[in-house]
Amino acid sequence: MSYKMMDEIVYPCTKCKMDLNHRIIHIEDDQPKRLLCLTCKTERAYRAPKIKKEGSAKVKRAPSKSSVAARKQTEKNLHDQWTQKLSASQRKPKNYRVDGDYALEDILSHPTFGNGIITHLVFPDKIEVFFGEDIKLLKCGKFAQK
Repeated sequence: MSYKMMDEIVYPCTKCKMDLNHRIIHIEDDQPKRLLCLTCKTERAYRAPKIKKEGSAKVKRAPSKSSVAARKQTEKNLHDQWTQKLSASQRKPKNYRVDGDYALEDILSHPTFGNGIITHLVFPDKIEVFFGEDIKLLKCGKFAQK
């Protein structure tokens, strides 16, 4: 493609973090060398876009056995930790309500999932609750202050 001085092209702006219109302000050998972003007015060097070759897609490797084993061990440790906290708690479980106020490590009684312990507060209005076998994300009213 032949370029001329003051032509406009769409090019990624590194400052705006978007593909925006740029004006060609310097040309060498019929190729743009310098561009001016028409949005933020910054100058940058032009780099010709890389052309992807067919069949050159990156191949994803399967996770190594050691990383899978380590992740399973970490999940098992967390599972054991929350199971122990849930069974050792002396507090009376709160009945779960969508508009209820909850704090970290409160014990909940859910009509479908049974008793659980709050493991994480997700801003602004959700909680993660461990129910013996898995973790569920539940809606809540607001977070109580301890």
